[in-house]
Amino acid sequence: MKQGDLTAPFFHAGGNPNNPLTPIRDALNSGAPFPNNQIPSNRIVTQSQKLMQYFLEPNLLGPFTGSNNYSGQTIANTDDHQGFVRVDYNIDSTNRLFVRYGVENITGFAQPINTNKIFSQSQPRHPQNVVATYTRTISATKLNEFSLSYNRDIFGTVDAISGSSFNIAPAEYQALLEETVTHDESDEDDDPSA
Repeated sequence: MKQGDLTAPFFHAGGNPNNPLTPIRDALNSGAPFPNNQIPSNRIVTQSQKLMQYFLEPNLLGPFTGSNNYSGQTIANTDDHQGFVRVDYNIDSTNRLFVRYGVENITGFAQPINTNKIFSQSQPRHPQNVVATYTRTISATKLNEFSLSYNRDIFGTVDAISGSSFNIAPAEYQALLEETVTHDESDEDDDPSA
């Protein structure tokens, strides 16, 4: 598929190689199907061709089914830092106040060990919790209690390529893209038909 060959069983109706191909259409040619579902190499942009080096070849046997065609091992680490503060205050013999605050910083990091390391991901989380309770003793058998609590959990997924949840390459990968963009622009400038 990296060379534009989209004829695997997955691209046939129902995933059955005996059924007709589901046509891959050419948006630059009035939506006409590519002949035999083959995208010409000159129609695959240089940036995509260069990025393909980071995607390893499938290592699971059997026809391509749209997923599960590569198996690898991953190292997973979790850094977990927690902190709690609690205050108990006896205002007087019948009134008491209790306040507790908890905060946690968690970073789960997963890195493939036998695929390209740029596919690593981290999952930062920052949960917080605060609770306050006021208790008033009315008699030996009666009391009033008022409690208020709040929970917040912020989390996300950050990939190693972009440094964000968006797949935008950071500085160390920009050279790869800028080289091809500059090359493509110079080609257009030299084209006499432009």
